[in-house]
Amino acid sequence: MAFTAANGRTQTSLSDINITPLVDVVLVLLIIFMVTAPVLQSGIDVNVPNTRTVK
Repeated sequence: MAFTAANGRTQTSLSDINITPLVDVVLVLLIIFMVTAPVLQSGIDVNVPNTRTVK
């Protein structure tokens, strides 16, 4: 997209993608995955109450 500057020259806008936020989000997701994967693999012991079935 081109535009005209105050001095009368035509310039093009800078439309590059900013990679820094993308890298930050990917690294946070990687850390979350690395922390939660061992917990999901080993599991967590939960004591549930025993019930009887009634006819």
